[in-house]
Amino acid sequence: MKTTNPVDAARIELMLSDLRLPAIKSMWAKLAEQSDKEGWPAARFLAALAEHEIADRGRRRIEPLDDLPANAEEIRLALLDAYDRQRQVDLAARLVARHLTLGHSVQALIATLARALLREDAGFHAYQALDAGVRQFGEWGNTDEGRHILIAVARYLAAHSPTERAELQTADIARRLMRGGELHQDTTA
Repeated sequence: MKTTNPVDAARIELMLSDLRLPAIKSMWAKLAEQSDKEGWPAARFLAALAEHEIADRGRRRIEPLDDLPANAEEIRLALLDAYDRQRQVDLAARLVARHLTLGHSVQALIATLARALLREDAGFHAYQALDAGVRQFGEWGNTDEGRHILIAVARYLAAHSPTERAELQTADIARRLMRGGELHQDTTA
């Protein structure tokens, strides 16, 4: 039976951390020992490590959402509240995931995301992100991929909220431009 060189073991631990492979990091030494003892081919050892990582990722991906409201309206109100505070990206994602997981109205959720964006002094890219996300969701439908797209939109909006909300500055500029006015008004005259 072979033993693992301590320098190699330390290097492997560091590399697995850098690669963000926590399941392999926790199992590799035990599986290496079993592999050496049973004379596994390298491919079998690698496959066993990959199987453990895939199974662990599936378990990690299912983050409990039971601490969040179950009522659709309460979820949407909590989402709007999250957009009123900084650093609420994960909460916004979890609220959208909860809403979708419980099978609540996707259209009501999209309307809430639009409402959150419209009340901000948002830039063009935020509107593009919402529009593209809704269109992509329309293409993918209510599938895992489609739900991930709406969660990503919610995260993007949360990352850019709240804005300064300069008393409807964006609407005022749009109204002025529609009437043929200047983009910037000279206030020194």
